[in-house]
Amino acid sequence: MGNSTIFSGLKVTLFGHASVMLEADGLRFYIDPFVLPKSVEAADAILYTHGHFDHCVPAPSITNQNTISIGHGCKLPGRVIEIGGRENVKGAVVEAVHAYNISKPFHPKGSGAGYLV
Repeated sequence: MGNSTIFSGLKVTLFGHASVMLEADGLRFYIDPFVLPKSVEAADAILYTHGHFDHCVPAPSITNQNTISIGHGCKLPGRVIEIGGRENVKGAVVEAVHAYNISKPFHPKGSGAGYLV
């Protein structure tokens, strides 16, 4: 189902490319769900880092009526978060921070977000 590691009660699973699942305290967050196995559990939240096709994709297999989608530069239904913005997801605070390449011309500062959860 992916490569997983547990650190201080946080389970991190890498599915491939930039697709990651975070699990802790009964909450499940997916980040950029471009690559997912066939059988996965529903998300409490989906975090999209930027609008590229291999990051910002609909994810019906992990979405239900309670899933919160949060994106920066992503044109999918959900909450838009600006850099420095915060959202509360079932008691967990999600804060958007700058994420960008410094040695390549794509992903300039301001076009993408990383998240502190």
